Amino acid sequence: MPAFPKAVLFDLGNTVLKMDEVNMLRAFSRVFELCKNPRGVSFFKCGFIGKEIGEMLDKEASASQHEFPIRAFVELFCDRTGMTFDMPYPELEMEIWKAMHAFSPEPGVREVLAELTAHNVPMGVVSNAAFSTEVLQWEMTKHDILKPFQFVISSADCIFRKPHPEIFRAAAARLGFDPKDIWFVGDVFDWDIAGSHKVGMQSVWYNPKKNAQPKAEKNTAPFWREIRNWNEFLTA
Repeated sequence: MPAFPKAVLFDLGNTVLKMDEVNMLRAFSRVFELCKNPRGVSFFKCGFIGKEIGEMLDKEASASQHEFPIRAFVELFCDRTGMTFDMPYPELEMEIWKAMHAFSPEPGVREVLAELTAHNVPMGVVSNAAFSTEVLQWEMTKHDILKPFQFVISSADCIFRKPHPEIFRAAAARLGFDPKDIWFVGDVFDWDIAGSHKVGMQSVWYNPKKNAQPKAEKNTAPFWREIRNWNEFLTA
């Protein structure tokens, strides 16, 4: 019999749901279709401005470990271009998400979630995302994979992004468990594994792509457990 954890937190993208496509051009084209453009700014010029703002926000988010939600991008973009939108922001956010992303469940993850559910293991999702929790939940519902989880935390709504300790602490508090009793599973070592370890969680590196061990950790005893597929999660 495998030793079941008391509680588990999962990263979302490329851990629970495989990110099959991120199409920025299609997303931007959808924004251009939906906007009012009183200044007649060209598609090319809008693309240049959007790329500049996106890169700036990504750089700031990485440096500060604070998330800049897609709303911040939209507002800065509108300020720079004079564009406006008639639809409520949540609808616009969803249109951007649908145009940008394509996902599918990671192979074997459904079976793991079913096994954990059968043993009454509480679970949650913690995702670095510029999109809201509601959008992430919509995507998970689309793939019939939301139900096993007690909650989903998007960094867009939490302010902090992994590896900041506060987003992990917030998730532990929602589960109602001490961090040391929680397994955290994710695919990005610097965000998911190092971040969860820092607050005392038991880190599980989901590494199906066989990424190299981080150089800084090569000469030290690993503080994580590595799995290459979901079949190893409860057996390795």
